Amino acid sequence: MLFNKLLDADTIPVITPIAFNREGAPLRINSDLLASELASKLNASKLIYMTTQEGLQISGQSLTNLPVADLEGLIKTATKQMPERLLSKFKHAAKAINAGTPRAHILDGRLFGALLNEIFDKVGIGTMVYSNDYQSIRRAVAADAHSIYNITQNGVRSESLRERSQESIAATIDDYLVYEIDGSIVGCVNLKIYDSGDIAEIGSVYVQAFYQNKGVGRKMVEFACAEAQERGSRRAIAMTTQASKFFSKVCAFEEGTVNDLPAERREDYAQNGRNSKVLYLDL
Repeated sequence: MLFNKLLDADTIPVITPIAFNREGAPLRINSDLLASELASKLNASKLIYMTTQEGLQISGQSLTNLPVADLEGLIKTATKQMPERLLSKFKHAAKAINAGTPRAHILDGRLFGALLNEIFDKVGIGTMVYSNDYQSIRRAVAADAHSIYNITQNGVRSESLRERSQESIAATIDDYLVYEIDGSIVGCVNLKIYDSGDIAEIGSVYVQAFYQNKGVGRKMVEFACAEAQERGSRRAIAMTTQASKFFSKVCAFEEGTVNDLPAERREDYAQNGRNSKVLYLDL
Protein backbone atom coordinates (compact mmCIF):
# COMPACT_ATOMS: atom_id res chain seq x y z
CA MET A 1 0.00 0.00 0.00
CA LEU A 2 1.31 3.45 -0.94
CA PHE A 3 0.71 4.90 2.52
CA ASN A 4 2.71 2.12 4.20
CA LYS A 5 5.62 2.80 1.85
CA LEU A 6 5.51 6.49 2.71
CA LEU A 7 5.42 5.77 6.43
CA ASP A 8 8.30 3.29 6.11
CA ALA A 9 10.25 6.12 4.45
CA ASP A 10 9.53 8.41 7.45
CA THR A 11 7.17 10.49 5.32
CA ILE A 12 3.84 11.56 6.81
CA PRO A 13 1.10 11.66 4.15
CA VAL A 14 -1.60 14.33 4.43
CA ILE A 15 -4.90 13.19 2.92
CA THR A 16 -7.56 15.66 1.88
CA PRO A 17 -11.23 14.59 1.96
CA ILE A 18 -11.73 15.62 -1.66
CA ALA A 19 -12.23 13.14 -4.48
CA PHE A 20 -13.03 13.57 -8.17
CA ASN A 21 -15.54 11.81 -10.37
CA ARG A 22 -14.82 10.65 -13.92
CA GLU A 23 -15.68 14.07 -15.29
CA GLY A 24 -13.22 15.76 -12.93
CA ALA A 25 -15.83 17.34 -10.70
CA PRO A 26 -14.73 17.54 -7.04
CA LEU A 27 -16.64 15.50 -4.47
CA ARG A 28 -16.59 16.05 -0.70
CA ILE A 29 -15.88 12.87 1.27
CA ASN A 30 -17.01 12.49 4.86
CA SER A 31 -13.69 13.09 6.64
CA ASP A 32 -14.74 10.95 9.63
CA LEU A 33 -15.42 8.04 7.27
CA LEU A 34 -12.12 8.60 5.47
CA ALA A 35 -10.14 8.55 8.72
CA SER A 36 -11.96 5.41 9.87
CA GLU A 37 -11.26 3.59 6.62
CA LEU A 38 -7.60 4.61 6.62
CA ALA A 39 -7.12 3.48 10.22
CA SER A 40 -8.52 0.06 9.35
CA LYS A 41 -6.51 -0.36 6.15
CA LEU A 42 -3.26 0.78 7.79
CA ASN A 43 -3.75 -1.53 10.80
CA ALA A 44 -3.39 1.52 13.04
CA SER A 45 -3.14 0.99 16.78
CA LYS A 46 -5.33 4.02 17.46
CA LEU A 47 -7.62 6.40 15.58
CA ILE A 48 -7.66 9.98 16.92
CA TYR A 49 -10.34 12.54 16.09
CA MET A 50 -9.79 16.20 16.96
CA THR A 51 -13.05 17.96 17.79
CA THR A 52 -14.46 21.14 19.31
CA GLN A 53 -15.96 19.16 22.20
CA GLU A 54 -14.49 18.05 25.54
CA GLY A 55 -15.49 14.47 24.81
CA LEU A 56 -18.64 12.46 25.27
CA GLN A 57 -21.01 13.68 27.97
CA ILE A 58 -24.29 11.97 28.73
CA SER A 59 -26.68 13.58 31.23
CA GLY A 60 -23.85 15.80 32.45
CA GLN A 61 -21.48 12.90 33.09
CA SER A 62 -18.17 12.82 31.21
CA LEU A 63 -17.29 9.42 29.78
CA THR A 64 -13.51 9.04 29.48
CA ASN A 65 -13.21 5.28 28.84
CA LEU A 66 -15.83 3.33 26.97
CA PRO A 67 -16.04 -0.20 25.53
CA VAL A 68 -17.22 -0.07 21.93
CA ALA A 69 -20.28 -2.17 22.81
CA ASP A 70 -21.35 0.47 25.35
CA LEU A 71 -20.78 3.22 22.79
CA GLU A 72 -22.93 1.46 20.22
CA GLY A 73 -25.67 1.18 22.82
CA LEU A 74 -25.46 4.91 23.55
CA ILE A 75 -25.58 5.74 19.84
CA LYS A 76 -28.92 3.91 19.70
CA THR A 77 -30.41 5.24 22.94
CA ALA A 78 -28.85 8.67 23.50
CA THR A 79 -28.46 10.05 19.98
CA LYS A 80 -30.21 13.31 20.85
CA GLN A 81 -27.70 14.00 23.62
CA MET A 82 -24.75 13.94 21.20
CA PRO A 83 -23.85 16.95 19.03
CA GLU A 84 -24.21 16.01 15.37
CA ARG A 85 -20.51 16.32 14.54
CA LEU A 86 -19.53 14.34 17.61
CA LEU A 87 -22.10 11.67 16.77
CA SER A 88 -20.51 11.21 13.34
CA LYS A 89 -17.08 10.74 14.87
CA PHE A 90 -18.30 8.20 17.40
CA LYS A 91 -20.17 6.24 14.73
CA HIS A 92 -17.05 6.02 12.59
CA ALA A 93 -14.86 5.33 15.63
CA ALA A 94 -17.05 2.29 16.35
CA LYS A 95 -16.80 1.27 12.70
CA ALA A 96 -12.99 1.44 12.78
CA ILE A 97 -12.80 -0.58 16.00
CA ASN A 98 -15.12 -3.24 14.64
CA ALA A 99 -12.86 -3.40 11.56
CA GLY A 100 -9.80 -4.14 13.70
CA THR A 101 -8.46 -0.85 15.09
CA PRO A 102 -7.99 -1.50 18.85
CA ARG A 103 -8.79 2.00 20.13
CA ALA A 104 -10.19 5.37 19.10
CA HIS A 105 -9.73 8.63 20.98
CA ILE A 106 -11.84 11.76 20.65
CA LEU A 107 -9.86 14.83 21.78
CA ASP A 108 -10.72 18.48 22.31
CA GLY A 109 -8.65 20.24 19.67
CA ARG A 110 -9.22 23.59 21.37
CA LEU A 111 -6.88 22.57 24.20
CA PHE A 112 -3.30 23.68 23.67
CA GLY A 113 -1.08 20.65 23.06
CA ALA A 114 -3.98 18.17 23.28
CA LEU A 115 -2.57 15.84 20.63
CA LEU A 116 0.98 15.97 21.98
CA ASN A 117 -0.27 15.36 25.51
CA GLU A 118 -2.25 12.34 24.34
CA ILE A 119 0.72 10.86 22.47
CA PHE A 120 3.47 11.57 24.97
CA ASP A 121 1.97 12.28 28.38
CA LYS A 122 -1.24 10.20 28.40
CA VAL A 123 -3.03 12.74 30.57
CA GLY A 124 -6.45 11.20 30.07
CA ILE A 125 -8.38 13.89 28.19
CA GLY A 126 -11.36 13.42 25.91
CA THR A 127 -13.04 10.04 25.43
CA MET A 128 -11.27 6.79 24.59
CA VAL A 129 -13.25 3.95 23.03
CA TYR A 130 -11.71 0.48 23.05
CA SER A 131 -12.20 -2.87 21.40
CA ASN A 132 -14.62 -5.56 22.50
CA ASP A 133 -11.52 -7.64 23.27
CA TYR A 134 -11.57 -5.81 26.60
CA GLN A 135 -15.29 -5.70 27.26
CA SER A 136 -15.06 -8.63 29.70
CA ILE A 137 -12.73 -6.59 31.94
CA ARG A 138 -14.21 -4.35 34.59
CA ARG A 139 -13.31 -2.70 37.87
CA ALA A 140 -13.72 -4.95 40.89
CA VAL A 141 -16.39 -4.19 43.47
CA ALA A 142 -16.63 -5.16 47.13
CA ALA A 143 -18.63 -8.31 46.35
CA ASP A 144 -15.72 -9.62 44.22
CA ALA A 145 -13.23 -9.86 47.10
CA HIS A 146 -14.10 -13.49 47.91
CA SER A 147 -13.78 -14.61 44.26
CA ILE A 148 -10.47 -12.79 43.85
CA TYR A 149 -9.17 -14.40 47.03
CA ASN A 150 -10.15 -17.88 45.81
CA ILE A 151 -8.55 -17.32 42.40
CA THR A 152 -5.29 -15.97 43.80
CA GLN A 153 -5.00 -18.82 46.32
CA ASN A 154 -4.19 -21.13 43.42
CA GLY A 155 -1.29 -18.85 42.57
CA VAL A 156 -0.20 -18.72 46.21
CA ARG A 157 -0.10 -22.54 46.40
CA SER A 158 2.14 -22.66 43.32
CA GLU A 159 4.24 -19.85 44.84
CA SER A 160 3.71 -17.67 41.78
CA LEU A 161 1.78 -15.07 43.81
CA ARG A 162 2.38 -13.45 47.15
CA GLU A 163 -0.35 -14.32 49.65
CA ARG A 164 -2.96 -11.70 50.43
CA SER A 165 -5.79 -12.21 52.89
CA GLN A 166 -9.39 -11.73 51.82
CA GLU A 167 -9.53 -8.78 54.21
CA SER A 168 -6.55 -7.07 52.58
CA ILE A 169 -8.07 -7.65 49.12
CA ALA A 170 -11.37 -6.18 50.30
CA ALA A 171 -9.53 -3.16 51.75
CA THR A 172 -7.83 -2.45 48.40
CA ILE A 173 -10.64 -3.63 46.11
CA ASP A 174 -10.51 -0.37 44.11
CA ASP A 175 -7.05 -1.40 42.87
CA TYR A 176 -8.33 -4.61 41.23
CA LEU A 177 -9.61 -5.35 37.75
CA VAL A 178 -11.38 -8.61 36.98
CA TYR A 179 -12.05 -10.61 33.82
CA GLU A 180 -15.59 -11.93 33.75
CA ILE A 181 -17.08 -14.60 31.49
CA ASP A 182 -20.78 -15.53 31.72
CA GLY A 183 -21.05 -13.83 35.10
CA SER A 184 -18.05 -15.67 36.63
CA ILE A 185 -14.69 -14.10 37.45
CA VAL A 186 -11.93 -16.09 35.75
CA GLY A 187 -8.97 -13.73 36.23
CA CYS A 188 -7.77 -10.69 38.09
CA VAL A 189 -5.03 -8.07 38.14
CA ASN A 190 -4.02 -5.45 40.69
CA LEU A 191 -3.14 -1.95 39.50
CA LYS A 192 -1.47 0.32 42.04
CA ILE A 193 -0.53 3.90 41.16
CA TYR A 194 2.23 5.21 43.40
CA ASP A 195 2.11 8.63 45.01
CA SER A 196 4.38 10.23 42.42
CA GLY A 197 1.87 9.18 39.74
CA ASP A 198 4.62 8.37 37.23
CA ILE A 199 4.87 4.67 38.14
CA ALA A 200 2.13 2.02 38.24
CA GLU A 201 2.61 -1.51 39.51
CA ILE A 202 0.93 -4.47 37.81
CA GLY A 203 0.49 -7.29 40.32
CA SER A 204 -1.60 -10.30 41.33
CA VAL A 205 -2.09 -11.34 37.70
CA TYR A 206 -3.80 -14.71 37.76
CA VAL A 207 -6.15 -16.64 35.49
CA GLN A 208 -8.08 -19.79 36.34
CA ALA A 209 -6.45 -22.90 34.87
CA PHE A 210 -9.15 -23.61 32.27
CA TYR A 211 -8.73 -20.11 30.76
CA GLN A 212 -4.93 -20.00 30.76
CA ASN A 213 -3.05 -19.77 27.44
CA LYS A 214 -6.08 -18.10 25.81
CA GLY A 215 -4.89 -14.49 25.96
CA VAL A 216 -6.84 -13.55 29.09
CA GLY A 217 -3.75 -12.60 31.13
CA ARG A 218 -2.29 -10.56 28.27
CA LYS A 219 -5.54 -8.64 27.79
CA MET A 220 -5.76 -7.86 31.50
CA VAL A 221 -2.17 -6.55 31.59
CA GLU A 222 -2.75 -4.50 28.41
CA PHE A 223 -5.95 -3.05 29.88
CA ALA A 224 -4.21 -2.24 33.19
CA CYS A 225 -1.36 -0.51 31.32
CA ALA A 226 -3.86 1.51 29.27
CA GLU A 227 -5.64 2.49 32.49
CA ALA A 228 -2.31 3.54 34.02
CA GLN A 229 -1.57 5.65 30.94
CA GLU A 230 -4.93 7.38 31.17
CA ARG A 231 -4.19 8.19 34.82
CA GLY A 232 -0.86 9.79 33.93
CA SER A 233 1.66 7.02 34.63
CA ARG A 234 4.69 6.82 32.36
CA ARG A 235 6.00 3.42 33.40
CA ALA A 236 4.47 0.14 34.54
CA ILE A 237 6.48 -2.21 36.74
CA ALA A 238 5.92 -5.82 37.71
CA MET A 239 7.67 -8.12 40.17
CA THR A 240 7.54 -11.87 39.79
CA THR A 241 9.33 -15.05 40.78
CA GLN A 242 7.87 -17.35 38.12
CA ALA A 243 6.10 -15.32 35.44
CA SER A 244 9.01 -13.32 34.00
CA LYS A 245 8.62 -15.00 30.59
CA PHE A 246 4.94 -14.04 30.50
CA PHE A 247 5.74 -10.39 31.16
CA SER A 248 8.75 -10.23 28.81
CA LYS A 249 7.66 -12.46 25.92
CA VAL A 250 3.89 -11.88 25.95
CA CYS A 251 3.56 -8.37 27.38
CA ALA A 252 6.85 -6.83 26.11
CA PHE A 253 8.20 -5.87 29.55
CA GLU A 254 11.97 -5.47 29.95
CA GLU A 255 14.06 -6.74 32.84
CA GLY A 256 15.02 -4.03 35.30
CA THR A 257 16.64 -3.71 38.71
CA VAL A 258 15.61 -2.76 42.21
CA ASN A 259 16.57 0.81 41.32
CA ASP A 260 13.60 0.92 38.94
CA LEU A 261 11.21 0.57 41.89
CA PRO A 262 9.70 3.57 43.69
CA ALA A 263 11.44 4.26 46.99
CA GLU A 264 8.40 3.13 49.00
CA ARG A 265 8.48 -0.25 47.22
CA ARG A 266 12.20 -0.92 47.62
CA GLU A 267 11.91 -1.32 51.39
CA ASP A 268 9.17 -3.92 51.07
CA TYR A 269 11.20 -5.69 48.36
CA ALA A 270 14.16 -5.99 50.71
CA GLN A 271 12.03 -7.24 53.60
CA ASN A 272 9.84 -9.88 51.90
CA GLY A 273 12.81 -12.03 50.83
CA ARG A 274 11.18 -13.30 47.63
CA ASN A 275 14.00 -12.02 45.37
CA SER A 276 11.48 -11.30 42.64
CA LYS A 277 12.60 -10.23 39.20
CA VAL A 278 11.81 -6.62 38.45
CA LEU A 279 10.37 -5.87 35.02
CA TYR A 280 9.18 -2.62 33.49
CA LEU A 281 7.35 -1.24 30.47
CA ASP A 282 7.56 2.40 29.40
CA LEU A 283 4.05 3.61 28.55
